[in-house]
Amino acid sequence: MGKINVKDSCILSKCEEIGLDGKKWKQLEIAWDDESFEPGQFLMAAGKKMAVNWPKPFLLQEKTERGFHILIQEENPCFDWDEGDPLTVWGICGKEIAEGVEKRDKTFAAVADPAGMLLLLPFLRRYGEMCTGIYIAGDRNKENEYKTWISGALGKHLEERCRCIENCETFGEAAKADYYVAALPLEKIGQLKKGLPQWMEEKLWIFTGVKVGCGIGACRGCYIHVEGEKHGIPVCQEGPFLPIGKIRYKQDQNFLMHFV
Repeated sequence: MGKINVKDSCILSKCEEIGLDGKKWKQLEIAWDDESFEPGQFLMAAGKKMAVNWPKPFLLQEKTERGFHILIQEENPCFDWDEGDPLTVWGICGKEIAEGVEKRDKTFAAVADPAGMLLLLPFLRRYGEMCTGIYIAGDRNKENEYKTWISGALGKHLEERCRCIENCETFGEAAKADYYVAALPLEKIGQLKKGLPQWMEEKLWIFTGVKVGCGIGACRGCYIHVEGEKHGIPVCQEGPFLPIGKIRYKQDQNFLMHFV
C-alpha cells in the first residue's frame, strides 16, 4: 500500500483545445511544489465546490514553474473546473512508463487511437527525440489531419514520424524499436494482440485505465488479474502502464479513458 500525502491546491490557469478525436479538452495548471514525477505517473484530485466530490486520477503532463499541467476531456465530470477553483490533491501515484528501462540509448514506438493519444503526450513530449514512429489507429483519410495535430502538440519532427493504421494487427510488423507504448480501447487491444509477435509481449507497455478509487491501493477498486499474481495487482501502484503480455484481458474489461 502506498503512502498518502494530502495537500490543498488550486487551479492556476486553463486553456481549451480540441483533441485528435475532435472532442474538447482543457489543459489545467495545478499548483504543486514537488518536481519529482515522471511521464506516466498520476495524481488524485478532488474539487471543493460541491458537498460531495469524488477524487479522480489525472496524468501528469509536464512540469511548470508553479506546478504541472493535467488534461481533462469534455466527458469527464470535472470538465467544469475553472481557474481559481480550490482542490484537494494527493500522490504522486503509479509508476512511470516502462519504469526500469534505460531510455537514453533506447528507441521506442507509440500506438494509440485518436482519443488515447492524450494519454501518451507526457511520454512523447519528454522522450520524443527517441521515438521512431507514432501510429494512430484511425481513419486513413484523416492522416494529414492527424499529422497537423501532432505537429501542433509535439513539433514538426514528430509529425514526420506519424502514420495512420486502420488495423492494429499491422503495428507489430510496421514498428521497429527497442520497446513500445500504447493507449487503445479494449476492442483495438484485441486487434493488436492478434498481430503481435511473441517477442514484443514484454516490450509493449499499454495504458491500463481501470477505475481508480483511492490512489493508494487500499480500496482494491483498481485491482486487476495478472499472470503469476494470485491476488492481482493495484493499477494505482503498479500502473497505469503495464506489459501487454501480463494482463488477462478476458477477466478485466474496463480500459482506456479514466485518466483524462
